[in-house]
Amino acid sequence: MDSQRERYFPNLIRGQYQDTSSEDPFYNCIAWSVGDESRWWQPSGRAEHYWPPGFPIDDYSVNTLVAVFQQFGFELCETADLDQGYEKIAVYASPDRDYAHTARQLVDGRWASKMGEWEDIEHDTVDVLEGQTYGTAQTFLHRPTDGE
Repeated sequence: MDSQRERYFPNLIRGQYQDTSSEDPFYNCIAWSVGDESRWWQPSGRAEHYWPPGFPIDDYSVNTLVAVFQQFGFELCETADLDQGYEKIAVYASPDRDYAHTARQLVDGRWASKMGEWEDIEHDTVDVLEGQTYGTAQTFLHRPTDGE
């Protein structure tokens, strides 16, 4: 799996990231970013996918995804920098398409991602996943932690 992953993400260098779970097709990066490891979040309208009520189906725009995260207490912020007392999400997208991925910042400032149906991984920075597959981490949100 490592060589396939590194082919899609050339900035993801072996030894600079680690797997933190087994492959799991039942949840994705969006679900995982809000702490739901039980279902796949996607505005597809398909019965096997979850999308929060009140948000448009078939709308993959960054703006709609931001609105979904705001429902969970996240607010827009400026950078990927660690903010003590906050948990943070990065939204990846390309200028010519809608969102492609989200990652969650860990308390030590590193980042963690659910790689589609693949494993969860931890990586040092948001930019290691940037490229043709996910675009760039261009939108950031944070919310206060519960005193962790």
